[in-house]
Amino acid sequence: MARAKVMVADSTISAPQMMDFWRKVGDGSIDGPIFQSFLRNHRRFTKEVGVTLARAMNILGEKKVVGMGVAATARGLKEFDPSIPIRFSEAALRDCAGENRTAHTDWRLISTLGFSLRELRDQIGTNFASQPCCCPNDWWLEQSEDNWATAKPEAAYWLIDFNGRFPRTSWNNQELEITKLCSDFIHTPEAVVTEAITTIFQVTDCGDDGYLRVCIARKFQF
Repeated sequence: MARAKVMVADSTISAPQMMDFWRKVGDGSIDGPIFQSFLRNHRRFTKEVGVTLARAMNILGEKKVVGMGVAATARGLKEFDPSIPIRFSEAALRDCAGENRTAHTDWRLISTLGFSLRELRDQIGTNFASQPCCCPNDWWLEQSEDNWATAKPEAAYWLIDFNGRFPRTSWNNQELEITKLCSDFIHTPEAVVTEAITTIFQVTDCGDDGYLRVCIARKFQF
């Protein structure tokens, strides 16, 4: 007996999309409640932008990702915005994961809550034995340094290479070297690096003085 064929009119689902769907089911990006919600009202779901936290952990590895909830808990905060998106594509994360394996980089996806350097100093103090960033100096507390020391970056997920680069050179030379890399990279803001490092320090109970070199970050993609 010939097998019956089932035709789905106007189907726009491709084989790669189906494969991606089952990958996300496998890594937890799409779980039971999400799928049930889709079945109840599939029209409210739009095309996914970026990736989920579970997907990012699956690609980079759990030790290379710090989510908003973990970052907030590390700082003793009970409230944070869980809707902040990861503004990087799966392809970008896979590129970074590949470089970590072959190019001696240390790309990590780290969430920051948007504190300025001054706020971070007030939070963590200047005891270098208990944290790796704020040494007991005060030149950057002068009013003349307010422009950058009080700047508050947005709360966001940052894709940062913590394998420090371009040591023992001036800020301007660092900027020049970064522009030579690719237009996809930026000099990671000081407050972002400091918050990220202290969060990693608190979460993993370890530090690395290599972080004191220049860190570069991928630009947000949307």
